[in-house]
Amino acid sequence: MAGGSSRVDERALGAGTTARFTLLVALLVATSSVMLLYIALALTATDGLSCTLAAGADPGTDPAANVMARRSLQWEAYAACSERYAPPPSGWWLVGWWALLAACTAALFWALPAWKARRGRVVVPLAAVDRDGEIGRTVAELSATAGLARPPRVVVDPAAASAGAVVFGRTGRATVCLHGGLVVARTTDPGWFRAALLHELAHIANRDVTITYLTVALWRVYAAVAVPPFLLWGAWRFSTASGARLWSADAPIVTRGLLVTGLLAVLVYLARSDVLRSREVYADLAAVRWGADPEGASTAGSRWPGRR
Repeated sequence: MAGGSSRVDERALGAGTTARFTLLVALLVATSSVMLLYIALALTATDGLSCTLAAGADPGTDPAANVMARRSLQWEAYAACSERYAPPPSGWWLVGWWALLAACTAALFWALPAWKARRGRVVVPLAAVDRDGEIGRTVAELSATAGLARPPRVVVDPAAASAGAVVFGRTGRATVCLHGGLVVARTTDPGWFRAALLHELAHIANRDVTITYLTVALWRVYAAVAVPPFLLWGAWRFSTASGARLWSADAPIVTRGLLVTGLLAVLVYLARSDVLRSREVYADLAAVRWGADPEGASTAGSRWPGRR
């Protein structure tokens, strides 16, 4: 931002969190779909080795390498037999799977703000601690600076000693929660108070509150609903099939599935972290653009909002 020659618009599609969130959703859909397909194939392909007879191999006497070679050479006969007696899973498996994940994500998305506000903390309305109305006027002033049509709802967590704040809820219904330490900082370090408040207001102005909670909900549903069944599938394959005649040929397939899906899971985690981190960076940029001076507040370099 030196010299003001260039400025990143945190609300732009390529600069903000929207593109990153889209990538996260695409990775989640792809990875969870791959996981389901592995499980669905294991549950529906019940014919086992019988169709290898149609390919001209005897799974009871032929070596595993010969069986696999016959399946490849006589793939038309093997595929016709498999389609009739061990058909691939229906596309409705994926539709139902996506519907389940979407329903779980929606339920968690709606529950997270309420949980955030009530997780063992006692929050009070701003008026309960702002007797002279000075904080309310500051909030209204900075909300206008941030381009908000009206100030957001503000509550205070008196038990929180940190000089910070957090915004939760959804776009259009966001709530800013000021920590007790930040309320004290209004008089001891007004520069920091304005910087921290502008940072939270930037989240509302950037319309990233909904994306944030959707990101958290998507990740938790993915980790709690999609990943465990796949891990159970991998454990089941290794525990029950290791003694099978064709395990030497099937083992690379199972191992590849675990490795590829594990890599995709890592990419999902990185995309999730990128969404959450980038929103903090762009909120910092907006706060500075609106007049916050991170160097002007005491020790601001170590506690600038985006670094929390």
